[in-house]
Amino acid sequence: MDDIERINTGVSNLDDFIGGGIPRGIDIVLHGEPGCGKTTFAIQFIREGLRNGENCIFVEMDILPRDLRTKMQLLGLDPGQYENSDKLVIIDGVSGKRLGASSNEKFVIKDPRDLNSIAKAISDARQMLGTGGRLVIDSWASIALNFHAEYRGLIRFTEAFIVESRNSNYTTLLITDFSIDDKLMKILRHITSGFIELITKFESNVKRRYIMVHNLPFTFHRETPIPYTLGNAGIRITEGRL
Repeated sequence: MDDIERINTGVSNLDDFIGGGIPRGIDIVLHGEPGCGKTTFAIQFIREGLRNGENCIFVEMDILPRDLRTKMQLLGLDPGQYENSDKLVIIDGVSGKRLGASSNEKFVIKDPRDLNSIAKAISDARQMLGTGGRLVIDSWASIALNFHAEYRGLIRFTEAFIVESRNSNYTTLLITDFSIDDKLMKILRHITSGFIELITKFESNVKRRYIMVHNLPFTFHRETPIPYTLGNAGIRITEGRL
């Protein structure tokens, strides 16, 4: 496996537990309950890519782009610098949910309930940036909420998105949470390459956080939970284990 090209996660010391980093060009589900640090993980992932000169796309489905930019700045990332140099694209997938709302963003999903609209915005961003880079959908769970009764279209969209990302050599994070039912989660895990879970639990009335790498292809990774903290500096790996 030494010939596998890997990229750093951007999460302090995590790469030491996953063979030196994530294999370039794969797709990973990042799963966890609200407040566990999924968006923070994603921002650190994107920040690392930008620092290494990679193209980065952040598809934001949950909060307004201005709020995402504020979160990025708090974690030491100046998004405007990279947007102005055409290295970072933030796709607004929120404004279209609001009746009559407009957006000043360059890349907007006009109707977040329309998979073709989502696919077009991502495709347009890839075409502008070029091949090779990092891509985050935060969150895939928000897209799935519109398809409770019928999964087939959503699965076809996700499969096509994954193939296109792999062909374009984008390393992708698809963020999910516990709003996804078990059946759909099993399908998603089947069609994606890797699965990482952020776990929060109370031990002796103290909140503990762990990263569990369930699956990461081409990688000898830690098979037990990896403890982490979540603070102003983002996610940091700490010593100890369950």
